[in-house]
Amino acid sequence: MKDCVFVSRRLQRGSVLLEYMLVMTLALLATVWAVGAWADKKAELRIASTAVWMQALQQAVERYIEDYGPELNKAEPYSLVVLADHRVVDWQQPTLDELRQLGLLSPAFTHFANPPARIWVFPQEPCMREPCFLHALIVVNEPLQKDSGVADAQALDLWREATDGSGLTVQAPYEQWLASPHFRWPNQFARQGSLPEGSIALAVHGEQLWQRYLRVRDERDPQFQNHMTVQGQVHSKTAVRSDGYIAMGLEAESGQTCSQVGAIAHDAHLPSLLLCREGQWQQAMTRDGGYFISNQYGHCSHPTLGNTANPITGACGCTPGYMPTIIAVFEDGQNNYYRSHLCRPALENY
Repeated sequence: MKDCVFVSRRLQRGSVLLEYMLVMTLALLATVWAVGAWADKKAELRIASTAVWMQALQQAVERYIEDYGPELNKAEPYSLVVLADHRVVDWQQPTLDELRQLGLLSPAFTHFANPPARIWVFPQEPCMREPCFLHALIVVNEPLQKDSGVADAQALDLWREATDGSGLTVQAPYEQWLASPHFRWPNQFARQGSLPEGSIALAVHGEQLWQRYLRVRDERDPQFQNHMTVQGQVHSKTAVRSDGYIAMGLEAESGQTCSQVGAIAHDAHLPSLLLCREGQWQQAMTRDGGYFISNQYGHCSHPTLGNTANPITGACGCTPGYMPTIIAVFEDGQNNYYRSHLCRPALENY
């Protein structure tokens, strides 16, 4: 009986030991997994941070090309230029400090004693016709490589994801290209030759910058989709057309002086338009100014006709901009005489 109890206790102790070993093994696996996941997350955050920093630098280079492109196109290759009273020692490889001095980088932009990226601005070659664009590459100095020196494929995938597919990479078996899923550049950086495998970069496409804004003498139809406000005159050498209405705020009086020949304004007193002709505002169209009959006392009253005031104005006279023209004179049996008046535009000669 004692032997059975002893064997049973030994079996229980062995079972507990196995359970303990299983728990420890699972805990070790969970720890290894957690360490690996944290390492992957750390690498992901580091690459995402690099992408944000690089995209800010990319925007500064875009503005550099937009603001100073015409001057840079005329400069000698890799030469010193003065832009906005600031010296750029090599216009094709501007430094972060030079971009900051030009106001293209925020003062809050992270400053490095040894910047982690370098810039190359280069002209389009060959340039078949104007405009000739400037392009740029912004390359991270430290390639994404494993300890063996080959490209870290997982890190490169994270870079493409963090840049929404616009990030360029150098990766075997196509080391001759700086490529992204949608376009590629020859693997060449300035006068430094090709970049090593695992290099990452962003590009500035000059033709895309050109499409962003309208230029002087641009032949494209902007097709604006909203309101447009202009402080000065709008001049067309052909015609101005509207599918809706044209609203004018200027009011003038017929006969007043004006300086812009052909200008149009509202009549200040009548629902009609005025044209600027021969230095004066004149009626755009001849309008009936009405008529009235007055007696010798200047009143619009007749014993038979009654009220003979102007039916347009309701008064015994013409509206502003019109003058009365006597077209008939008649007399009744009581020696009262009356005049019939027709209101005509004041500037017309009768």
